[in-house]
Amino acid sequence: MEKPLVKCGQFQARLADIQARKGALDEALKKADNLDDLNRISSSQRVLWEEIAVLQRLVMHGEFLELVTREEEALQNFFGEEIRVPRLPKAVTPEMYHYWTKLGLQLHYLPEKKMGVQQSYPGWKIRPREDEFYQQYHVEGMDELGGGWIMVEKERQPKAGTAFFDDPLGPVLESLRSRGRIDSLVENQMTRFFVSGNELMRGEIRDSFAQALKVHFSQVHLPRAIEWNYLQNAFYPNWQYGPAEWLEDEIGPNAMLFGGGETIKDGLMGLGDVAIDNAHSDIGFRLLVLFE
Repeated sequence: MEKPLVKCGQFQARLADIQARKGALDEALKKADNLDDLNRISSSQRVLWEEIAVLQRLVMHGEFLELVTREEEALQNFFGEEIRVPRLPKAVTPEMYHYWTKLGLQLHYLPEKKMGVQQSYPGWKIRPREDEFYQQYHVEGMDELGGGWIMVEKERQPKAGTAFFDDPLGPVLESLRSRGRIDSLVENQMTRFFVSGNELMRGEIRDSFAQALKVHFSQVHLPRAIEWNYLQNAFYPNWQYGPAEWLEDEIGPNAMLFGGGETIKDGLMGLGDVAIDNAHSDIGFRLLVLFE
């Protein structure tokens, strides 16, 4: 296992100093009775938070430091402003990180940002089609990134109706089909196609996926349209050349959105809606894992 970038004694000394200064600032805040005092305390707090961020980086494993640096650079390039990412979830240990990486999953940080029709960001090259995403299908909060760490399957989906080579979910899909849990009337029992939105939303199906990924079933989702759009712009431009994919956004009680693939035209991401019980030969799926 890779060693941390700072010795334990050094870390403890710096942590004790930060805790003491934080305690002093908390006491000063209680006694502050004018705007000048509040401004001075606020300035000191900003300095303290910067030192905490530096300390977090010192104790990170090298690969996690690289990950955090990559995310902050991507956020800067997309949103055009500096965004500090928080510490990684406790569940992300070096061992689990390596396991998920082998399965084709990649960690990303989604900030709390609105991506509405009036927002403009330097890295937002392919935007959702206005008449669809912001009008026809729009519901409250649909155009907002929720904030927090996620993992997503990063590979472009295979040709419609086929399967990934060595897909980690292939045996899971084959088992579900053999037990009649999802449609089995397909030639390739490991394909991600011919699976309905309703099946993908079912707890039993997500639990089977969760066991393969070694996460809790409540963490397993599909990307929402705005999440898919951000990730495609910031990290995975090749997604647009794959087939369409199910998205988590539900349109009323009986339909779900799909997007990507051939829906991307003229630099815009189009969307479509499909009855939630229908399985299609040309709509696949990728998983997204949410962390608390």
